[in-house]
Amino acid sequence: MLLSRNITIKRSSKKLDAKFLKPFKIVETKGKQAYKLDLFQIYSRIHNVFYVSLLELYKQRSGNILSEFTPIEGQLEHKVERIKDIRNINGRIEYLVR
Repeated sequence: MLLSRNITIKRSSKKLDAKFLKPFKIVETKGKQAYKLDLFQIYSRIHNVFYVSLLELYKQRSGNILSEFTPIEGQLEHKVERIKDIRNINGRIEYLVR
């Protein structure tokens, strides 16, 4: 798994972001301390060779893996017909919906 420390991702808070990115396949070894990874297309603008300290062995965890969206009990859900407007205020994205 790749440590997300030096990778800039557009999130409202780096503190709440995931510590590691998804596991990637190692394509080849570059010397003793670097590895070339097979990155997904969304990371195509990032150089794909990483130092060994930015990598961690992937261990599959049973039962405590969160899905992309976990609903919170008691929280209201709204159906959105369409997004009318999007604005960025101090790095926070707000949506005006109907």
